[in-house]
Amino acid sequence: MAEVMTKLPPWNTGTLRYDFHVACVRKHPGRVLNVGCNEDPSQLRVTFGNRVVNCDRSGWDEHMNRPNAVDRIFDALEFPWPFEDDSAELVVLGDILEHFPAERSIEVLREARRIADYVCVTVPEDTRIDEAQAHKEWDAAAYNLHTTVVTRNVLESILAASGWEADWIVSGLWGRGGDWGEDGINGWCAHAHRSDTPAFATGGPVPGSAENPLVAAARWTAA
Repeated sequence: MAEVMTKLPPWNTGTLRYDFHVACVRKHPGRVLNVGCNEDPSQLRVTFGNRVVNCDRSGWDEHMNRPNAVDRIFDALEFPWPFEDDSAELVVLGDILEHFPAERSIEVLREARRIADYVCVTVPEDTRIDEAQAHKEWDAAAYNLHTTVVTRNVLESILAASGWEADWIVSGLWGRGGDWGEDGINGWCAHAHRSDTPAFATGGPVPGSAENPLVAAARWTAA
C-alpha cells in the first residue's frame, strides 16, 4: 500500500469525494453531466473541458453567496431534464442527494438513468440531523439543509430502487471542523451502472473493501 501512496496522481486534491469525481470522469471519455455542480469544487469542467456539462438550479448560490460555475440551469427535481435519452455516458451527483427525502432521490436517480449508462454519487452521512424533523420541514424550493442520513444501506437501496447496480462503493472522512463539527463526518462514494448494461470493469477494490479510499482511487484511475 505504501508503494501505491507514492504514486498518487498529480491531480490528487487530498479530499475523497473530489478525487472520486475526477477518477470517475477519467474512466469515462464521453459526455458527462455534473448535476448540482455548485462552484464545481472538483474542477471537472476546467480539467476535462466541454465534454463536462455543469448543471445547477441557479447561476448564484444564495446560501454561500457566490456564483455557480454552471453551463445549464434547471432544477434536478423537475422532470424531464433538458437532455435526450442516452445522451451522456456519466452523470455525477456530487453531494446533493442528502438534501432530498429518499423518495425524491430515487426520482433523481431514475432520471439520470434515462440519460446515462453510469452514475457517480457522493454523499455525506450526516448523523447530526433529526431526520424526522428535517423531512417535516423540507421544502423543494429551498433545499439547502441536509434532510436524509445516507448510510451505506440507504445508498444501496436508492440505487437499486432506481435501476442502478453498484460497481464500487468506498467510504471516508468528508470533513472536520467548521460546519462539519469537531469530530468530523464520514461519507460514501459510489460508481454504478444501469441494471440493463454490463458491469463496469472498475479495476478497483470490491465494494466494502477496507483499502484506504484515496489509495484505491489512485489505483483505480491508474488501472
